[in-house]
Amino acid sequence: MSVLGLLYTLLIGAMLSLFTILLAVAIGRNVKTGNRYRAELARRIEQLRLSGMFKALGIDVDQLLHQRPIAEIDAQLRRCAECTKKTSCDEDLAGGETPTPENYCPNYPHLTAEQRNP
Repeated sequence: MSVLGLLYTLLIGAMLSLFTILLAVAIGRNVKTGNRYRAELARRIEQLRLSGMFKALGIDVDQLLHQRPIAEIDAQLRRCAECTKKTSCDEDLAGGETPTPENYCPNYPHLTAEQRNP
């Protein structure tokens, strides 16, 4: 092998090593960003009545945050925040029995889907 061929091989090896290192760093950064975003979503859920509904229906928020698309969870948060039936929700959650969100909750179809997919 000529000196030039050896230099090309070393250059390609160095570039491949650099690519591998940068890829690992990018993946690590994405994982950290995803975890921070999930923590923020969990905090937003906790501030809404949706948190109480999840707890009352036995829906694990951490599992939900890892399994469901972020856009779907964000839509649930938005529907809960904009809901006009908050009094019904509060009364239902305070009743001590399993809530009946089908009567008032705009997230009802999604809540039942979460119960079926633990």
